[in-house]
Amino acid sequence: MAIVFDTLGYSTRLRKDGFTQEQADALSFAARDYIMPELVTKSDLQAATAALQGDLQTATSTLRGELQAATSELRGELQAATSELRSDMQAATSELRSDMQAATSELRSDMQALRGDMQALRVEVHAAIDSSSLKTVIITGGMVTAAVGIMLTAIPIILK
Repeated sequence: MAIVFDTLGYSTRLRKDGFTQEQADALSFAARDYIMPELVTKSDLQAATAALQGDLQTATSTLRGELQAATSELRGELQAATSELRSDMQAATSELRSDMQAATSELRSDMQALRGDMQALRVEVHAAIDSSSLKTVIITGGMVTAAVGIMLTAIPIILK
């Protein structure tokens, strides 16, 4: 629906305000030629609104698609990072268990070696004790024999 500019009414109004017929007609036609192309009608507004709504729906759909794509990409990256982290943790756990088993095995081996060393030392100590005891018995026996010999020699001298 086009807006009609009443050039006759405008011209009449200008003549009432003191303009000549030629001036009023010239101003009326100039106003029509200048104002009419710039006036917006209701149908113009509806068409512009419809176009904007279409553009908005298109932009919204595009943004939704981009957002869904970005979300999917981020989920994929997050899942990949999670998988990599789990894999790294499992590898670290396996390595730690292996290290602990090796350390435990080495500790047991060292303990077994210490037990062997302690047993050897125990045998040496018992041998030294036995050897020392035998020497003590021999020395004591020698002293007793010497004492008996001295006494046997001294008794006849004392008895005389």
